[in-house]
Amino acid sequence: MFPKIFYLNDKMVRPIRCYGGVILAISIDSKFLIKEGENERKVSIALINESNLFQIKEANVVIFYFPSTLMKEAGIDVFENYLKIKNEVLLQKQLISLFNYYKNQEFHLQKALDVLDDILLSFSREVKRGLDVSNELLNSILMYIDRNLNDKITLEDISKQFYISTSNISGLFKQHLNISFYEYITSLRVAKSIHDLRMTKQNIEMIAFNRGYANATNYIVHFKKYIGTTPKKYRMIPNESSFLCLKELDSEWEDIRLHKFDGKSIYKHTHISVNDEEILQSSFSYFNLIDIGGYKNLDFILNEQIFTYKNFDRYKVDSYIYINDAVDNLVTESNEEQSLKIRNLLKTKVSIAIKVNNIKSLQLIEKLVADLHFLESEHFASTNIKNGNILVLLDSKKLKDVNTETIQRSLYGTKVLISLDITDYYLDNEYMIHSQLQELNPDYYYLDFEKVKNIGGMNLKDVQYKINIFLENIKAYKNIIFLNYELLYPKTTVNNIAEFLEVSLYKAV
Repeated sequence: MFPKIFYLNDKMVRPIRCYGGVILAISIDSKFLIKEGENERKVSIALINESNLFQIKEANVVIFYFPSTLMKEAGIDVFENYLKIKNEVLLQKQLISLFNYYKNQEFHLQKALDVLDDILLSFSREVKRGLDVSNELLNSILMYIDRNLNDKITLEDISKQFYISTSNISGLFKQHLNISFYEYITSLRVAKSIHDLRMTKQNIEMIAFNRGYANATNYIVHFKKYIGTTPKKYRMIPNESSFLCLKELDSEWEDIRLHKFDGKSIYKHTHISVNDEEILQSSFSYFNLIDIGGYKNLDFILNEQIFTYKNFDRYKVDSYIYINDAVDNLVTESNEEQSLKIRNLLKTKVSIAIKVNNIKSLQLIEKLVADLHFLESEHFASTNIKNGNILVLLDSKKLKDVNTETIQRSLYGTKVLISLDITDYYLDNEYMIHSQLQELNPDYYYLDFEKVKNIGGMNLKDVQYKINIFLENIKAYKNIIFLNYELLYPKTTVNNIAEFLEVSLYKAV
């Protein structure tokens, strides 16, 4: 069995779903614009998973449709797995070869089938996941739809469930997904029903009922609308892809064979020689702060077996368990209870990061470390507390009148690292940090974007520029921790570590 191949001669005017298989798309020219869900991006190659919404917004794109039956022969269940491309450069070459075999009508040759086999081995697999959007309300609605797709769902039901008007719900779907509420649900039901047609022997009436339809007639009408044929006929044609019979697509071999890649490669190999003796800037390093929430979560988290972090040392970079509540918030609890919570945290033998707003709270941490040291030394030949460091995040504005010399930097073998909150200095345009704090010689400074995000009228580049100037003036550019950075940067940037590092380290001038 060979994949179906199409040529997109014009941009798609509306989003559609990928029904009953997966799609690989590659541009004849270079890159093309595609929208999946609400995310628009320029790509060289796109993989569209089963049932996903997509809209290719540029012409001259070759589309390869791999039906579930073909994927099943390779041991891939498109209904259960979310596929990702392992190597785009290699896959690009393989798809161009496959396209040329198709043009020359040589797809029956063994060498063409070998290329096809290689393509089917070029995917990594993850557990199937639902559509994720930036709007939290819409995201919750989509999750609700996924959970209740096989039941009756109306705009009125969603309105009552989420306390929002039906017109606002419709607006969310149009704004973010460019599709109506009912189109989203009916097209998704049809997509999910294809699994039943392909993988089970259920009759059409049973499939319709199980997928939320009151009767088979409505199901058949919707199926024919989106797929272009009836469920019964679709079941008899294993390579059916008539949902892709759009006016923008050429599907006939006579039309497709006129197009060619001209041996062009989307990727170019560039050789770069670097003389490291000319690099004057010191190397860059970073570490993780793994946010586990506030202290109220500790009892639950500490009782989880995974929190033993038996594989914690396998992290590629240094990591700290970060509690985003200030220690001061525990003062309302009994001394015994708060001591037990923090002591149990210290006993996990991993590095931890703790927010402290005053010197009294810091002294409490020092006392608990000392207590734990003596407690363990009474029962064991040596204490294990030194296995992890403690990163203390201090509120610098509240330390002006404190004798910073009393702050200990080592506690019974446990290294104490100090990070000063300079967010208020930044917001107040203060470019001189109190001399007393400079004498503390902190290991790090930190900025909390929870406060920074409230600045009105500034875009991301303006904020970056201002932060860069500020950090250079206080000589803290290479020792900075960003808290809650996801509140300032776009979601797509936060989810791409390479893009985030490039954007966040760039000095706007």
